[in-house]
Formats: sequence, structure tokens, C-alpha cells
Amino acid sequence: MYTRVLFLLISTLACAAIQAEVYRWIDPNGHVQFGDRPPPTARQIEAMDIDLEQRINPAVDPGLRIQRQQRLAEELERDRHEREQARLEARRAAQLAASLCTQYTDRVRLLADENVRWIKGRNANGSNFYYSDAEVAGLRAEAIRGMNYYCR
Repeated sequence: MYTRVLFLLISTLACAAIQAEVYRWIDPNGHVQFGDRPPPTARQIEAMDIDLEQRINPAVDPGLRIQRQQRLAEELERDRHEREQARLEARRAAQLAASLCTQYTDRVRLLADENVRWIKGRNANGSNFYYSDAEVAGLRAEAIRGMNYYCR
């Protein structure tokens, strides 16, 4: 009898004191991971204290559990939205770089063509003019720099 009471008392106290440290991190592929030890290659490591008594004890208020689940769902949705925004920004940047690469490549081809004798420009008041050989060389160097930068 005393053994049972002692066992129940110890198990009750153990449940009240149980807490686990869980880590949340982003792996090299950009996925959110959870575990008790983050790997050395992880980014944005965050320690999360989880009270296991609420996980073990069925007497915990269901309303609190629902609030916690809703809060977690909102946090996960925010994280997903941020990752999606970052992906869209990266895609836009790649499209812009590809477009600029094409423009600079075409400009280099035009300025390197031996058959092109004069290159015409337009000044601020709208009248046409022709670039000198030195100006064309400067335009060519600028186009090559742009092509080298955007066509990686």
C-alpha cells in the first residue's frame, strides 16, 4: 500500500517538473525543423521551452490547448508567407538579371560590329547626334561591364 502511494506521489511530482527543451531551426534547404539538438549547419536556431505536463495531463483546460494550437498555426502561416515572399523576390531578381543580361549582350554585339560606322544618340532637347569613336569605346566598355555583372 505504501509502495503504491509512494509511486503515485513520485510520478505526480515528476510530471509536474517535466520540461523539455526543443529547438527550432532552418536547415540548409530552407525547411523548418524541430528536434532536441540542432545540427551545426542549422541557421536561425531558436530554443523553445515546452511544458510536457500540459501534453501529459489530460486535465489541462481544452480552451488553452486550442489557443496554443491556433497560435502555433498562425506562427507557421507567417513563416510560410515569409518564405514565399523571399522566393518571389528571388525569382523577380533572377528575371530582372536575365533581362539585363540580354540587353547588355545585345549592346555589346552591336557596339562590337565592324560594319556599324556611326552610332546615333538623342540628347535632352530631342535632337540627334553621333557618338565619337572614344564615346563608342566608353559605351562598349560600359556594356561589357554590365554583361559581366548580369550574365554570371
